[in-house]
Amino acid sequence: RKEEERKQRELEREAERLRKLKEEEERKREEERKRKIKEARKRQSEYDKKNQVHHKVSARQRLYLESLVKKGKMTKEQLDDITRTKMVSEQKSKEQQQKEQEKLLKKMKAEEKQRREEKKRREEEQAQKEAEARANAEMESLFDGMDIGDEDLDGADMLDGLDEDALDGIDGNDDELDFEDLGEEMAKEEAAAALAAEKMKEEKHRIAKLRAGGYESGDARLGGTGESKKGADMDAEYAAEAPREDLRSPICAILGHVDVGKTLLLDYIRKTKVQDGEAGGITQQIGASFLPMRTLKEKTKDMPVALKVDIPGLLIIDTPGHASFSNLRSRGSSMCDIAVLVIDIMHGIEQQTRESIQLLLKHRTPFIIALNKIDRITEWISKKDAPSIDQVKVQKKQVQNIFERRVKGIKDQLQELGFNNSFLYWDNKNPKKYVSLVPTSAVSGEGIPDLLAVLTQLCQRMMEEKLKVRDDLECTVLEVKRIEGLGTTVDVVLANGQLNENDRIVVAGLDGPIVSHIRALLTPKPLREIRVGGDYIHHKTVYASIGVKIAGPDLDKAIAGGPLVVIGEDDDEEELCDQVQANVDCALKTSPIRDGLGVFVQASTIGAMEALLSFLAEKEIPVAG
Repeated sequence: RKEEERKQRELEREAERLRKLKEEEERKREEERKRKIKEARKRQSEYDKKNQVHHKVSARQRLYLESLVKKGKMTKEQLDDITRTKMVSEQKSKEQQQKEQEKLLKKMKAEEKQRREEKKRREEEQAQKEAEARANAEMESLFDGMDIGDEDLDGADMLDGLDEDALDGIDGNDDELDFEDLGEEMAKEEAAAALAAEKMKEEKHRIAKLRAGGYESGDARLGGTGESKKGADMDAEYAAEAPREDLRSPICAILGHVDVGKTLLLDYIRKTKVQDGEAGGITQQIGASFLPMRTLKEKTKDMPVALKVDIPGLLIIDTPGHASFSNLRSRGSSMCDIAVLVIDIMHGIEQQTRESIQLLLKHRTPFIIALNKIDRITEWISKKDAPSIDQVKVQKKQVQNIFERRVKGIKDQLQELGFNNSFLYWDNKNPKKYVSLVPTSAVSGEGIPDLLAVLTQLCQRMMEEKLKVRDDLECTVLEVKRIEGLGTTVDVVLANGQLNENDRIVVAGLDGPIVSHIRALLTPKPLREIRVGGDYIHHKTVYASIGVKIAGPDLDKAIAGGPLVVIGEDDDEEELCDQVQANVDCALKTSPIRDGLGVFVQASTIGAMEALLSFLAEKEIPVAG
């Protein structure tokens, strides 16, 4: 009996527990139903507010009407008509708004066009008035005191004061004193002076245009007719956006560790594929390319602040990043005005990065840092050619945190090397004192507008005096190579002065100074690399700053790294030869060569030869020749 009573109590407890569970489930279902009704009402309220809907009935009345729809006593359209009315048609409102915007835009464009035309007309009138005033002033100064009616010089008084004997032989048609001929001669002299002034102005304009990357209509192309492809449109555009004639192009070197994207960055700017032609994708030669002023403006047009470009362009020197090419990195850093140190943001500072920093500090060269490969950051959203100052702000919060962490790591590495302060360029209040960091991507082009804008602004603001055009020749031999059809040529960087065809030159050589003459001055086309083969442009004269390929006799044993000097009529040739040959730092001069024992070394360029000899010396491999 007790056992049965115990079992009965357990059954009762189990039934009570099940009853409570059922009540709890019903309570939860009721709460969920109320929550859904509340959310539905909220969504309906938001929809009504957005679409300007006005309800005619209460919620209780609406529930009753919905029950009638379920019973089939009313259609859903009737329910909508009864319960709510759309006060403004959304589609009609959008179309009307679009038409108003188009009408307003047309009106604004017409007003802007009218303002521009009015401004242009006023400027032309002002220029015409100024020209007339100058012409009148010149004429007045020229004929000042020579008016026949002037008291200072009266023709009638002069004739009255002479006797008849003195007047003999003075005939109006006589050649001895013909006032008509005198007037014609004065007019011819005035026209000749005006023509000379105009020619001088055109020559200055032509030289400035050449510095900015333009070409004359008579420039001969290799294998071409010499006709310009740019034409009058380029001349008109240049006249409107001419750079300052007293500034030359800055020389900028690209340095960094191997495989950080130095050449790829330049390829993206130039729209070339130089890296694809390199063995293993690694740069093995030093090269130069010119970015004209119009390219700088085109690439930086999307920057938040419009860039004012005063310099003719940028001469870029691309250097190898492999450890064996330290000689070429040293050569590039020694001749540049400013440098870009490229760092892989994913790997930070590496061995050749440290070496490049030491070279820049040795030559006291200002530089900025390009933090390349930002597109490899996890979940980075890329946008082609976008400024990095905008791209960083639109990334997700976690992506921004990763970016900031990578930047902080590189800042810490720079601090270990002695750079106590470095900032992202938009946070750098004193770029002259602190290093600027520019995030870039050579794949998507992000940050390239920022990089070019920062380079241009630093050169124009901080290096104006250094970039002033000087007549003294400054020319450095960059590379020596043999080209089919031209023979041995030297690639030089002309930093100041000018070079002409048939100039007698002196360069350093393995067996002593080499005296030669310039047979041809060749430059690559704009935005092309000088070390890449192809059609070259022939010039009679080139002006700084520019990378030039010089063809001439007896250059087979020329060595890179030394100056190129032009021998003038009054110069001492022997003195110039001694000056050029002294202090030439070249591995070919110091490399020990053993007769009969060792390997023979051959390379396509002097720079590659130097790198190979340095590598063999490190491995203690003898060189026989």
